Amino acid sequence: MFAKLKKLININTFYLIGVLLVIMGLAFVIDSPDRFLNPTPQAETEEEDKTPIAVAHQTSSQHFNEEGALDYVFNAEKLEYYQVPEQTTEEGGYLPARDYTLIDKPSVQLFMDVAPWFIESINGKLSEKGELLNLWQDVKIWQTDKKGNTSSLQTEELTIFPREKLVETDKPVKITTPSGEITAIGMIANLNEKRIKLLSNVRGVHDPI
Repeated sequence: MFAKLKKLININTFYLIGVLLVIMGLAFVIDSPDRFLNPTPQAETEEEDKTPIAVAHQTSSQHFNEEGALDYVFNAEKLEYYQVPEQTTEEGGYLPARDYTLIDKPSVQLFMDVAPWFIESINGKLSEKGELLNLWQDVKIWQTDKKGNTSSLQTEELTIFPREKLVETDKPVKITTPSGEITAIGMIANLNEKRIKLLSNVRGVHDPI
């Protein structure tokens, strides 16, 4: 049973890492000020109520690899770009100027050798000089192969550190494949080492051997 569960995790690790690596590349392309997302988007509610500097609706872009083949497609219902001026806190502290982009319903289609991967969420945010990318609320990653078999990962929040190649969430995750299902609380993915660590409450259900 445990051998089967380990194999299932390894299979999902291989595909998920490929997905997340391309997402990281995407983050450096779609935001011209080269700023990305805050890992705690809820903390900037007051800032996000301000009027954006620029707004784009129904955006779509295609990106090609060095060989000229279609690499991935990015879509969003809306992009809002914000700038926050320098601020002083009540305690006499200092907050530097910064900017960020909010994304409504981001959707990414990644073209792989086997079959394309799809990623979508309700919200996204880009900020912090390209150091962070967050997706949150109903985050889904899935792939359907030529035989019609679907593998997927679901969570409510996903934080990506592009430079360190680290991906993490402290929320529940569910990995589903044709062979079974794995659930856990929290996940850390080290993309350099091609490894996913499920943090706690790991449970697995698989088909009979």
